This record gives sequence, structure tokens and C-alpha cells, in this order.
Amino acid sequence: MQDKLQNFYCTCQGGGKKCSGPFVRLPRESQELSLCCLYYFSHLDLPILKSIACCCLSPELDPSVLFRIFEILHSAYREGHIKVADHLSIFITFVLRFKVSPEGSSGLKSVILSQTLKSMTTLLCSYMAQIGGNYLVLNIIEKVIIDHILLKPPLDNSCSLLRMIVTVDSKPTGLSEQSIIVLGNYLSEYLIDAAQCLPEHYDEQCKPSTQLTSVHHYLLPCFFLFDRCHKLLNLVLKTMGSAIAESSLWPISDDYTQHPSNWLVRVNAVASVLLLIYKDPKMQQILSSFKEGVDSIIQNSSEKIRCLGVKNSFIHFWYRRDSSRQAEGFGKWFAANRNGNSRLKLFKSLRRDFAWGTLVSVL
Repeated sequence: MQDKLQNFYCTCQGGGKKCSGPFVRLPRESQELSLCCLYYFSHLDLPILKSIACCCLSPELDPSVLFRIFEILHSAYREGHIKVADHLSIFITFVLRFKVSPEGSSGLKSVILSQTLKSMTTLLCSYMAQIGGNYLVLNIIEKVIIDHILLKPPLDNSCSLLRMIVTVDSKPTGLSEQSIIVLGNYLSEYLIDAAQCLPEHYDEQCKPSTQLTSVHHYLLPCFFLFDRCHKLLNLVLKTMGSAIAESSLWPISDDYTQHPSNWLVRVNAVASVLLLIYKDPKMQQILSSFKEGVDSIIQNSSEKIRCLGVKNSFIHFWYRRDSSRQAEGFGKWFAANRNGNSRLKLFKSLRRDFAWGTLVSVL
């Protein structure tokens, strides 16, 4: 019976390509009836669950139906009709493969899909918390999620995976040493990508924009992980510093010498990451214990920028217009935690090329 139902939710075409089945085109009442029937199966096998998960990824499916599908599946799980590993596997499959920016989609549609993924992740995380035995749940999902993270999924999907880990993790962290090392390497790139989503004219005194809210959404799971495992934060800072020192953040092309503003985009992103971390009161306290890691990032940035011959002895961290108060706050903290041989000062650029930014310099 379940084998025959698989094509009702998801069909296979030539080349193994999977497409949504007739379910997505049914009237809403018929969809509800067919979903309620799932609850009465004494056991739902993994193949039918995968077919339903594939159906959930269809852009044709109304979000309300999407929520209803997972509500019924979770009810079936609580009645013992779905194995816990299969249940969690469907959650991970959905958040990993859900496309926030499908081909040919408009910007507005992408925003709607992004919000759908956020809301669905919140729902799925609440279901995971209801399973109980968070340590055991973490053992089930940890390796699967870490393996998928290594494939570097899009930012929204990565954030959802991190939120799942945070939901069942504890303080101190229950993550394995290997997972911490993997996350230490991955989160440095993840945070830089998130920081590049900041509004072009970011002003912390203005009302939060959609972009700024998204950035904080991306950063929040990391803050939880850093709070639970200070070693992870230390690894992320070291990875950022090493990446700059080893030029892995820098273009190979000589073109960067003609366009330093493009070449320094990622340095700006690294600086933004530090400022956003420092802006959080709890993270500010934790970050104060890692002055060596922050010093490494700034020192390595300084050496790279000297190669450009731009204001010899200056580190140019490019912040958004009118963010000098934020930069000053970080500057005062860093100055207080550096050794007495050097001081941190803030400079407003007098050159037209740098007129829109704030420069942080180590003398």
C-alpha cells in the first residue's frame, strides 16, 4: 500500500529526477483528507517518508499545507508509527534541500521562501525538543548534519542546520571534538558570508532593516555555540587570522592592486563579524578572553594591506557610514586588551576613495 502511495506524493522521471506528484495539485480539502489517512498507518516506512519530504520541497505547495504535513507526521511519531531516526532524517532533509532562491524566482518570492524556511525550522526545532533525551537526539543528528555542513549549503539552509544542533545541544557542549574542529573551520566562512549581507548604509541607530535582521538571524546560532564551547570561538578566530595570513581570502589576480576597494571587501566582512560579536553583551564578555585571536586577525590584515602600499602602517577596516560609535566601542575594548607597546585609534578617511568609511588603525 505504501509503495503505491509514493508516486502520489512524488514521482520519478527520466534520469532519476524527482518531481512532485498529483498531491500538490489537489484541492485543499482533498489534501487534508489524504494527509489524515497517513496518521492511521501502524507504521510509516522510510521510502514513503522520503516521498513526502520530496513533496514538501515543491514550490507549488502552499506553506499552510507544508506546516500541516509535519504536524501530522509528528503526531504519527508520538503514536509510535515512525522511528525516531527516520523522523529526524526527514527534518534534516527538508531544511537542507529547501530552496530559498529557486531558479527564475523574483526577489520578493525569495524573501517569502526565506521566511517559510525560518518558520518551518522553528516548528521542527520545537518538535525535536519534544522528543526528549536531547543527548541521544544529538548523537543521532550530529554526524549527519556535520557531514552536510562540509558540503557548504546556502546560508539559509546552513543556519537552519545550526539551529537544529543548538536545539538539542547543552552547556557545556555535547559535540564531539571532531565536530568542533569541523565547525571551527566552517563557521569562519559562514560568518563572513553572513556579514556581507549587512545593508550598504548600515546605521545602528536606525530602525532594523530586513537585511540587518537576517544577519542577526544567521549569527544567533553561532552565539549559542560559542557560549557553550569557548574553544569553538577560539578556533573560528584563529581560522580567520590564519586565512588572512595564508592569503586564502585574497584573489590571485593582479587586478586587486588596481581595485583595492574590491580586494578589501572580505577584510571588511571579517571586521564586521568582530563588531557584531562584540555588540552582543554576552558575547562581548566571552570575546574579551580571546584578545590573542583578535590581535592575530588585525595584525595579519595589517601585513596584507601593507602589500598594497595603502597608508603604510594602517589597517583599513571598512565600516558603514555613521557606524563610528560601534567601531569606537570595539576600539576601546581592543586597546584595553593589547599590550602597552601599541594603541588603537580611529581615523576618518580624508581621501575621496575612503570617504564613506571609518578606518581602524594600529600604530
